[in-house]
Order: sequence, then C-alpha cells, then structure tokens
Amino acid sequence: LIPTMEGSLFHKITGTYLFGKKKSKGDKQAEPDRSLRLLVLGLDNAGKTTILKKIMGEEINFVMPTQGFNIKSFNEGGFKVNVWDIGGQKAIRKHWKNYYEQTDVLMYVIDATDK
Repeated sequence: LIPTMEGSLFHKITGTYLFGKKKSKGDKQAEPDRSLRLLVLGLDNAGKTTILKKIMGEEINFVMPTQGFNIKSFNEGGFKVNVWDIGGQKAIRKHWKNYYEQTDVLMYVIDATDK
C-alpha cells in the first residue's frame, strides 16, 4: 500500500498543479518561512520542462529542449519552492551530480512511451 499524501506539498506539486490548477501571477500568498529545492532530472525529451511549465501555469504548446538549466520559484504551504530543471542531453548528464547538494526533493521524469 502506498500512503496517501493528499493535501501535502508533494501532492500539490505532482497532482493538483499538474492536472488542472494553474499558478497565477495574481495569486496572493503569505511569505514563506522555509525554502525547498526541487531538482528535476530525466533523459532528454522526457517532459521535465513541460512539467515545470505546467506547475507554473505557463503555456505548454511548444517547449524547446533545455540547454543547461531552468530555475522557477513559487510559494506553497509556507515554503518557497525553487525548482531546478536540468537538461537531459547526454553531454549534460555528467554534470547532474553538481546539482545534488542542497537538494531537498529529486523528481526523476521518465517518458513511459520512449522505447
């Protein structure tokens, strides 16, 4: 059995924001008292940047491959969540280890349709 995490920050990141609720620049939230670093890794074209854009409520009709990395931040549940989206190209993968330090959550994205 997998415990339900409904209502948790993880659930909000992986569930609510990915499947419907969008962040809005007009959202008013209290200043967070803690920060959380979320590192997003996965092979090239797995959908890492698309997930990040969906979390941020950005348009996902056309997403360019990430060259290097993207950083986005949002406030949720008393946390400032800093999302680091690292490119998945073979040449970049050897540098992933440089991003592990001070990472609180690692999200590894897999494209289940990739053969």
